Amino acid sequence: MKKLLLTTAALLFATAAATAGTVTLQYSEDAGPTTSLVFATASGSLATPVTTPDFTIASFSGITNPLIALPFLLQGQQIDVTSPGTTGAHTLHLTVLGLGLTAPTGPSILGSGFDVTGITAGWTVAMSTDVNGIIVGSTSFTGPLSNGTDQDFAGFNLPATFDTSIHFDISNGGVSGASNTGAALAAVAVPGPLVGAGLPGLLAAFGFGGWQWRRRKKVA
Repeated sequence: MKKLLLTTAALLFATAAATAGTVTLQYSEDAGPTTSLVFATASGSLATPVTTPDFTIASFSGITNPLIALPFLLQGQQIDVTSPGTTGAHTLHLTVLGLGLTAPTGPSILGSGFDVTGITAGWTVAMSTDVNGIIVGSTSFTGPLSNGTDQDFAGFNLPATFDTSIHFDISNGGVSGASNTGAALAAVAVPGPLVGAGLPGLLAAFGFGGWQWRRRKKVA
């Protein structure tokens, strides 16, 4: 996806306050039914590990505004999944929803940061972000992989109220193993034309430089 650059003045708009959103976590396997965990606050996580027919979700959490500050809109953290892989290839679908966000609004740059701290050989993990169902960024990682990152940036016109999502499609390839991944969606309001300010400055504005938001957990 095209990498867009911002002016220094535009980056100042990232400090605007955002009102409260709420988090919902969803999981399903293959074409099976979806389980939704609805939280009344801006943060939510599994109380204990949960299982589907072919996967164990050891940890799964999400956080949105106001519990994370702009420029971040939504984070999916500690997506820690295992599978014995004994019944063939299957795919686990995980979604983190941030609902009812109200800032920033209008012309914005959306940044998607994707991160891996471990994927078993034979496994693949596809990740994507969206706003109101419109894809913002996407990437895919294939194991074996101990560390990996990717970033996407795109222009977007944010309405007065909007919903955000991060999706994880984790495929075991019929192999026993595990994956540990995460992703973040951020936004910077842009009041005027975009001009070149340099990619390092853009990454720093979104907080992706140094990957401060990364989980520190690794798959054994």
